[in-house]
Amino acid sequence: LWRRLPVTASTDPLGNIDKITYFCRRKHVCMLTDATSLLESISRGDHEAFRTLFDMFFPKVKVFLVNFLKDDKAAEDIAQDIFVKIWTMRASLPEIKSISTYIYRMTRNAALNYFRGKRIMVEISELSILDDTDVEQEYYCKEKELLIRLVVGQMPAQRRKIFTMSRYQGKTNDEIAESLRVSKHTVENNLSIALKELREVMLAFALFFLN
Repeated sequence: LWRRLPVTASTDPLGNIDKITYFCRRKHVCMLTDATSLLESISRGDHEAFRTLFDMFFPKVKVFLVNFLKDDKAAEDIAQDIFVKIWTMRASLPEIKSISTYIYRMTRNAALNYFRGKRIMVEISELSILDDTDVEQEYYCKEKELLIRLVVGQMPAQRRKIFTMSRYQGKTNDEIAESLRVSKHTVENNLSIALKELREVMLAFALFFLN
């Protein structure tokens, strides 16, 4: 596969939402111009067509994984593996309805496998079982909630507890501070970091689907 420049937190393009929107719209328009014939060409072994797909989606996959896994090397390896699998399974590409959704799911599932390998246990229940019959808005909502749970599951114990009490139990910062016997500043600081981490992953998620 073709080499890409490494994507790190410091060079992450997700720091500027206007740049993301422009990038996604430009790439999405290119993809929609002839997506069907592109996938058909790849299925016949067209290396140039595959390179076009790689150039369109590798940055999205890599940025998502870097922000999600917080491990540049693992993100690079997994992103490369995803495109190896796409090439290996190229004969089935013409059957795909949405290449964005297809590659996103591969990326998300690869991240889940990574967490399982690290023994990071997250309660995902039915959120990970989605198919093409799901209503689009429901699909996005379920995926966002799944990603939130995964990110929260990786947080340090105190931050995870504070975020859970705030988001899922509806407690105020003062109530959380009193309950955990920490300062209000500690609560605010942990919530700020948690929201920053979640925002990075949500923006990376949106990168797959912005029109």
